[in-house]
This record gives sequence, C-alpha cells and structure tokens, in this order.
Amino acid sequence: MKKNIEIYIKTITQVQPTEDPEKVVKAIKNIFPDVELKIDGNNITFFSKDKKTLDKIRKFARDEQVLDYARMYAIRNMFSNMIMLRLNKQAALAGKICFADTDDESPLGTIHVMIESENIEKVLDWLFPATEFGEVKEEEEI
Repeated sequence: MKKNIEIYIKTITQVQPTEDPEKVVKAIKNIFPDVELKIDGNNITFFSKDKKTLDKIRKFARDEQVLDYARMYAIRNMFSNMIMLRLNKQAALAGKICFADTDDESPLGTIHVMIESENIEKVLDWLFPATEFGEVKEEEEI
C-alpha cells in the first residue's frame, strides 16, 4: 500500500585540497545521477524531495544482499526524524556503495547523506526492509 510520506534528502560533500573537484562531482553523480549539484567553495551539496534519488542505494542493498547490514547501519545512524548515511567517496567514484561509520574511514572523507521525514521509520522500512532468513518480510511503499 502506497503511503504519502514526505521525504527530504540532502547531501554535503567536502572537497579536500588534494582532490580534483570534477572527480568528487563524478563520485556523487555515480550514486545520485539525476540531481542538480550546487558547488559552494569546498562544499558540494544537493537537496531533493524525490525518493527516486535513493534508488541506487536501495537497489545496492538488495542486489548485494546486504539489507540486514544496511538496516542495522541506518538504525545506528538514525536520530529523531533523520537517518545519516556516510558513503565512501573513493568507492562512489568507482560506482560502488560503501558505508562508513566515521569520516576517518575514508581517506578523502565521505559523502554525507541526510534523509529526513516525519515518518522516518517508514522510510527506513522502504529503503532497507527487515528480512527473515534472507527474504524481505514485507515490502513497504512510501
């Protein structure tokens, strides 16, 4: 059943002095291909209200069979009405998704993805649904 849940997605990625800004843009676009990036000094950001922005992350967790890990990671990084994901920039440049617990896990920092909603638990269930014996218990739509 489709719910009408509002979702707000924002990323902030800092370009390190040793990085090529074009490569950082490419890394972000590899994961979020349809967003319009804003470059402000050493920060690259975007904002979206479209859940499709998260399609690559959602598909990755299913295709790589890491839903349980991704769900636990998101729960550890859930605060009130927000989930904070950190994605390794180097992996993103290669078109891969790799979660980081801290910015220090990635030598060049991370892509910070903030997902906000008044119903963040439903967003979590849609993005990384609970599984039982490796199978999704119930597919949530938002």
